[in-house]
Amino acid sequence: MYQQQKEAYGTRAEYKKKYRKENPEYVHRNAAFVRKSRMRPRKVEPEPVSPTSCDLLLTVWNQTAKVSITHVSHTSRDIFVTVSRSGV
Repeated sequence: MYQQQKEAYGTRAEYKKKYRKENPEYVHRNAAFVRKSRMRPRKVEPEPVSPTSCDLLLTVWNQTAKVSITHVSHTSRDIFVTVSRSGV
């Protein structure tokens, strides 16, 4: 089956090249989309936190506070973490 398709349409790269050549409006529309996408501001990723760290930066809604984990316990389904606000 693949061999028959390859003979009829060529490779994927050949097909895409032919499609772009036959559909210039697609090329212009895609170029505009890519340009717009690249101009959009990227979300800033927060700094990674070590899983063994006892100090975390916690953001709840739009407020940020530095907290320390004081106790961790768990059941078979849940993990309970007790935190205290640092610097208070």
